[in-house]
Amino acid sequence: MPTLETLDISPGRVCLRDVRVVDIVSGHTTGPVNVIVEHGRIAAVDAPPQGVGIPAQNLTLVPGLIDCHSHILSPFLTKQEGFLGAWTMRQIGRNLRTNLASGVVLVLDMLSPIRIMNKVRWLVERGTLAGPEIRASGAILSCEGGYPEFIFPIPWPLAGIIGSPKYHLSSESDARKMVAYLHKCGADHIKIGYTSRPRDFHGPKMPVLKREILIAICDAAHALGLKVAVHHNWSCDIEPILEANPDSLEHQCNDQVITDEHLALVKKKGVAVTPTLTVGHNMAYFDQKTEFMRSQAASELFEPEAVEHLKFVADTWLDPNETSYQDVFGYWRGSHDVYDRATQTTRRLFEAGVPILCGTDFGAVTAFSGETADEVRRLSMHGLGNLEALRAATLRAAQHIGVDADYGSIEPGKRADFFLVEGDPLEDAAALRNVRMVAKSGRWYKPGGDTTTPMFNKGYAFK
Repeated sequence: MPTLETLDISPGRVCLRDVRVVDIVSGHTTGPVNVIVEHGRIAAVDAPPQGVGIPAQNLTLVPGLIDCHSHILSPFLTKQEGFLGAWTMRQIGRNLRTNLASGVVLVLDMLSPIRIMNKVRWLVERGTLAGPEIRASGAILSCEGGYPEFIFPIPWPLAGIIGSPKYHLSSESDARKMVAYLHKCGADHIKIGYTSRPRDFHGPKMPVLKREILIAICDAAHALGLKVAVHHNWSCDIEPILEANPDSLEHQCNDQVITDEHLALVKKKGVAVTPTLTVGHNMAYFDQKTEFMRSQAASELFEPEAVEHLKFVADTWLDPNETSYQDVFGYWRGSHDVYDRATQTTRRLFEAGVPILCGTDFGAVTAFSGETADEVRRLSMHGLGNLEALRAATLRAAQHIGVDADYGSIEPGKRADFFLVEGDPLEDAAALRNVRMVAKSGRWYKPGGDTTTPMFNKGYAFK
C-alpha cells in the first residue's frame, strides 16, 4: 500500500498544465486543458497557464472520492476490546493516509466515540495527520441486546470524556435527548442499528428499537438538519425501517434479492442505498486474502498487532470449527450466495432509479482502507456502469450529504480536493487505482509505492 509524501508546492496560485478532466456533470473527459487552483479552491478550468506550473500531460484529473460508509477508528479487531494501547492510534494514522493516498477526500464515519473522533478530526484539519475530511455519526443508536450486539456502551463518566461507540435507547424521550446530545458533540449525521435476525438467521429474533423510538430518532435528527442512516441485513426489516423515514439504507439484505414490493417502497420513500459491495464481497472471499496478509503491502497497511489478527481470520475463514468470531460474521462468512444476492439487488435498485451511494464499510474487519476505488469498480460491474459508479462516489454522494457546493465535481469555486490518475476512469474504472498525485485542503501529496497492488492473490478474478 502507498505511503504519502507531502509536496513542497505553494498554497497560492497553481496551474495543472495540459491535464484531462473528468467532467462528472456532463459525463465525459475533456481534452488537455489548464486547471488553475488558488489557495485550495478551483479558480478556473480551461484557462491560460498562470502561477506555479505542474506538468500533467497524459494524466486525468478526477474529483476526490467520497466514501459514504467507513470506520476510520478501526484497529480491525473482531469485537469491542478494552484499552488497546498506542498502536491503535498509529493504525488510525495509517487508515487516514491510505484513504487519502487512494484519492478519498471525504468519509462518512458510521460508528465511533464522538469525542475521540473530534480529536482525530482536529488533527486532520490542522494538518498533523494527513487524511480525508471526516463527517461522523458518533455512537450507533440501538437497544439493549440489539445490533451490534458485540459492541457495548461505555459507562459514564468515561463516556462523557471519550464518547461511546453505542447507546441503548428505551423511550422516545431517550431518542430525542441522545440525538440532541450527539449533535451538540459535533455529530454530522445519525446512525441506527436495526436488524431483527441473528447472524445465522435462525433462532429467536434479536431485539430492535421500538417503532415509536425509531420514528422519534428520525424526527429529532431531521429537525436538527441531520440525516439518518440505518444498518440493516434482512428483508423482514425493510418495512418497519422505512416507516420511520430515514435517509439511507446501509448494506443489503442477506436472505434474498430485493422483491418488487420492497423495491417500490424504497423508491417511493426516496431513500438512498449504500450497498457496501466491497465488505460483502470480502466476507464471501476473505480466505483469498491469506497470501496478501503475508505480503509487504499488508505490513505497510496495518500495524503488526492488526496483521497478526487478520492472518488468523483469513486462515480460518472457511474452518467450520472456528467459532471465535462466528457471532460477528455468522450467516455470510464465506457465503458466495449472499454476495451474489447483493449484486443482483444493487442492479435492481439502480435500474429502478434509487440513488446509489459509494461506501466500502472500511474498517469492518474484512474491508480495508484504499478499497474505495474497488467499490466504484464493483458498482460499475453490477449495473451502474463507469459514469454512474463514479458519480456515486463523487457528485451524487456530495449531493446526498449536502456538500456539493464544495465537493463532487471539478468546477470553479469548489474545493481543489481531487486526484490525478493515469488512464481514464470513464473508460476503465480500474484506472482509479493508478493514483499519481492528490490535492486536499491546499496541500499536495504524492503516493509512494504501488497504488495498483491487488488486495487478493494473483490470478483471482475481480468480482
